[in-house]
Amino acid sequence: MKKLRPLLAIMFLLIGNAASYAQIRIEIAKMPALLAPEQGLYFASNINSWDPGDPDYKFQKTADGKYFIELPDSLNSFQYKITQGTWAAVEGDEDGKSRPNRTFSVENDPKHLAIEIARWEQGIAYKFQITEIPANTPHDATLYITGSFNNWNPRDERYKLTRLKDGTYRVKVQTELSKIEYKFTRGTWSSVEGRDNGKGLSNRVISTDKAGAEAIQVNVKTWEDLPRSANSLSFYEVLLLCSSIIGVLAVLIIRNIDNYDKEANRWLITLILMTSGFTAARVLTANKDFVEIFPKMLLAPDFILFTYAPVFLFYVQKLLFNAVTPPANWRWHFVLFVLQTIAYVPLFLMDNTELVLGLINQTIPVRTLFAVIGGLAVLVNIAYWLNIRGVINQYKKQSHSSYSYDENLNYLNTVMTIKAACLILGLATSIIFIYGWMYGVDVYSAAERCINWIWFLFSSTSYVLGYFAIYKSKIIKLSTSPLSANHSQSGDSPVHSPDKRNDDAMDEVVMQQFKEKLESYMERSKPYTNPQLSINDLAGKLKIQPHVLSRVINECYEKNFFYFINEYRIDEFKRKLEDPEYKKYKLLSIAYEVGFNSKSAFNRSFKKLTKYSPSEYFASRKMDHCELSQETTP
Repeated sequence: MKKLRPLLAIMFLLIGNAASYAQIRIEIAKMPALLAPEQGLYFASNINSWDPGDPDYKFQKTADGKYFIELPDSLNSFQYKITQGTWAAVEGDEDGKSRPNRTFSVENDPKHLAIEIARWEQGIAYKFQITEIPANTPHDATLYITGSFNNWNPRDERYKLTRLKDGTYRVKVQTELSKIEYKFTRGTWSSVEGRDNGKGLSNRVISTDKAGAEAIQVNVKTWEDLPRSANSLSFYEVLLLCSSIIGVLAVLIIRNIDNYDKEANRWLITLILMTSGFTAARVLTANKDFVEIFPKMLLAPDFILFTYAPVFLFYVQKLLFNAVTPPANWRWHFVLFVLQTIAYVPLFLMDNTELVLGLINQTIPVRTLFAVIGGLAVLVNIAYWLNIRGVINQYKKQSHSSYSYDENLNYLNTVMTIKAACLILGLATSIIFIYGWMYGVDVYSAAERCINWIWFLFSSTSYVLGYFAIYKSKIIKLSTSPLSANHSQSGDSPVHSPDKRNDDAMDEVVMQQFKEKLESYMERSKPYTNPQLSINDLAGKLKIQPHVLSRVINECYEKNFFYFINEYRIDEFKRKLEDPEYKKYKLLSIAYEVGFNSKSAFNRSFKKLTKYSPSEYFASRKMDHCELSQETTP
């Protein structure tokens, strides 16, 4: 048996070889580089109806990079060519011209063929047809196509478009590139095509799947050098420009408000000027004439990305907690701004024309730089937003224990909502760019719309700040007793300590005395009608320490200062509602009379304390009066 094993092995080897040669095998021994390596090679023949991309006749690839295909040995003869999936990428002769069909005959050819491909036939052919041009195009204009296939020559006579009798223009581009970027011109870069709003158009992009016999339909919307409506400001740009002007006016108003908080509002003024300045730069860089004179200004709006959030944080800390700003480590907040400036140095050193073309065409280095900076900016600004939200929440928690109003919260919450919307749109823009990069889709228009919305929302903060500066100027003024970041109270020194006793040892008798004193003063003087009443103010009137008053309210009424004062306001509101003298008053007018400083604060407090909204309560009281009058009618 052992002697038979070598013989059996030889037999199996012979059988295996016979099986392999039972099929017709075509191997590619030599060929030029593939135009689109990801497409692979295909076998197009009369046996598959000359389909250039038939998946059933795709060449396989060996581990060493060789391409081969196996065909049934029942085929006696056939004609064939090798393609890259389309007839636009088919093999040619040594000159790149069309070559005759290859032939196979079982009588004349071996079943194991090794063939060579000299060249691909004249590259990929793209046919373009311009079906529409701007109405103001000169009647004698000559149109050209330029792109990555001719080194972006705007007046290449080889790629001059031919005007047909039907008014359309046609041109054929042959290249070995698997994907091309292109634009149409009238012979110069100043007369290149633009977007429908007249501004710079990013490169058009097309790949091999669009090549072939069918012409690619194109519409040219505008020419950058010809008069168009985009020379005037659009409604969107007018809104941005108005926000810049309003921001400057808000700064003037703030500086003329008596007793305004100079420390906090120094940061507020900086924020407003930053918003106005960068928004104005955004509007100016949308103007072609301005960009031609100052092309480097195209980069200016980007520097808001890493500067606005730190300044806004400093302002909030100063406004709410009177914190030391900038903090000792303030330089670290601007490290990314410095790195961005360094990264932009090569752009600033570019030739003006090269820079403009790079920005409009979004070349790979420029696109990569902006993608990295934009994505990082979104993440960093989200982190700052969360940090600022934490500062506001801390203030909210403390202010409910020390203040009876929340105007600062209303103001900051409005601004924070706008910033949140900007961040959401920023994330959407990043996702759009990632999608376009992954799938090779032109997403420039969609991303630009998101960016325009971001700038519109960002600029709206000037309107908000202007409104509060004019109509809610008390948030601009000096705070009477600002909170501190370490939860301590600042303000006037306590007038007096309760009988010099240790507060922790305060007995029930002393506690009751302070309670009676507090209630007597509240009923007699009605200090709660002051919308900006703070615990320091009330403690000063009662001549006791603020923290002692806080303990009395907390332990005797099981409430914090905020709810304690608002309960008195609600009770006073109910009394005035029953008073005939106030029958002609609106509910909100009465609310302001009793000490509320905003509709939202009034509605929120009333609902929390009565379980009804003010209008529901008023309606129920009217119903009770009607029923009572009916019962007493004889």
